[in-house]
Amino acid sequence: MPTYPGAKQTEKAAWAIPPEEGGWQRTEWRWYETGDSQSQVIAFYQSVMPQNGWQRMASMEVEEVSWCVYTKNNERAGAMVWVG
Repeated sequence: MPTYPGAKQTEKAAWAIPPEEGGWQRTEWRWYETGDSQSQVIAFYQSVMPQNGWQRMASMEVEEVSWCVYTKNNERAGAMVWVG
């Protein structure tokens, strides 16, 4: 998954669970900070994710938070972008 240009990583986390049918086994989080606007960051991901093989499954924008959900590899991989 691409990182927003100029963003600085502030935290990360990961965990793994035993495989379940249809479930994801490994989850990773990354938190980044940037001085750019919410609309700039979301526009970047809406543009670049499909170029990297990700298909947008859902998106939502409310006043202070925007998010998009993407999958690829026949939904074996998933990514969620939260911007707030």
